Amino acid sequence: MNDSRLSGIDPAKLQMLFSMSGQGASKSQNELMPFLMAVAARSRQNGMTFTPEETNLIIEVMKQGKSKEEIARIEKIRMMMRLIK
Repeated sequence: MNDSRLSGIDPAKLQMLFSMSGQGASKSQNELMPFLMAVAARSRQNGMTFTPEETNLIIEVMKQGKSKEEIARIEKIRMMMRLIK
């Protein structure tokens, strides 16, 4: 994902997101929530947090070029993550 808008985000955060997205892509809906909760807990333990601006930007970049179904899944994940916080 080479989008210049992401240049201001810590490379460690981006690396963690790329890793998470690769691992989460194959998860079923039932597996997704526990997976996201574990990722969020690990991130907090490592002191890694995202500002609301970073989160919104990352999600908008992720949605580019995606089908309506993929965008709907991204938004569903976004809603799940809000519940975790």
